[in-house]
Amino acid sequence: MEGLVAEVMRESGEGCTVYSSIAGPIALGHGGLATRKFSLRFSQHKPYGGKAERVFVSVGVLLSKTVKTPLKWKLAVDGSTLSREIKPQVTVDLEEAKYAKMVIDATPLLSSKFSERSVHNLFTYYDGAQPITLVDVFMVAVYRPLEDDNTSYHFKASYHTGALALEPGDVAKVYSTLGRAQDDAFRVAVAGVQVSSPQLRVYLVAGGSRRDYAAGPGYKLLRVDIPYRGVEVPVAVVNEPVDTPVYPRLSIVGDILVYESRIDGLRVGIRDVSMEYSNKQTVVKAVVYNEGSVELKRISIYVLPSPRHKVSIDSLKPGEHRSVRLLQAPGDRPPQWIAVEASAAGVPFYREYPIKHS
Repeated sequence: MEGLVAEVMRESGEGCTVYSSIAGPIALGHGGLATRKFSLRFSQHKPYGGKAERVFVSVGVLLSKTVKTPLKWKLAVDGSTLSREIKPQVTVDLEEAKYAKMVIDATPLLSSKFSERSVHNLFTYYDGAQPITLVDVFMVAVYRPLEDDNTSYHFKASYHTGALALEPGDVAKVYSTLGRAQDDAFRVAVAGVQVSSPQLRVYLVAGGSRRDYAAGPGYKLLRVDIPYRGVEVPVAVVNEPVDTPVYPRLSIVGDILVYESRIDGLRVGIRDVSMEYSNKQTVVKAVVYNEGSVELKRISIYVLPSPRHKVSIDSLKPGEHRSVRLLQAPGDRPPQWIAVEASAAGVPFYREYPIKHS
């Protein structure tokens, strides 16, 4: 196992942490299928009236083994130039290339812009003779509420970033110190990974949670709800062992974010869960309740570990509920959890509710 990941941020108090990711590959340069310029609009949660206090941007690039860094390029978000050269903090060798990781504390340049809007623009420009590949971008922001904010929300967060190259059977471990969990808080672990081959699977497990798997090739974002309530949350990213030769065989762990969030008055319930079987298809039925005093918006509900079918609900006001039907296709793994994503006053919410099988 080559490379390293290190904790670059640990924050807590009033506020919340949000994240977003952009998956490549995007070939940059001139010649062939490469492009000199690339631009993409992306969205990220923003608490109503919240002020961005910290912003980190993590960028992963694939380079030919013969390419030497630093390289001239331009990386900008919302018109602010974050980098004028590729000068990675961590580089790891892969079978046919090398993976370079840059981590940028973009707080001075982006805090005001992330405070103003939830939709952003990423822009890159590279005109080198040897093409490079932008493979992943991961962004983390910490928001603090304004003094006159009517919604009370609190958080704890630990963010590790860098690059670790995992052989099949390798395990990357980090420990995120959050302190004891607050009452009514939920905890989530997120990992950004590059899985090199369709014959490989990488999984994430945190604090006794379920395992979230990703098969290759390409960039994948893994996420799990953490049941563990203790001080230090153990997190593991595993490149599963294989019994047969695989090429390429190295997978990359780039970012691990572990956070806890509590929103006063937020309570979501899942009731009346049942399953039907018809024409080799499983249908999971459930009722989603807003049991709190905060309105839920942009709600997405799906079944794990095979989130093939998602049901979207615009909003649920306090006391409201909605019945949902979630379809599973033949060959999907048996349903084990119902996942709920939502926004409460702009603060992201995510929980997984186990399905009890009779």
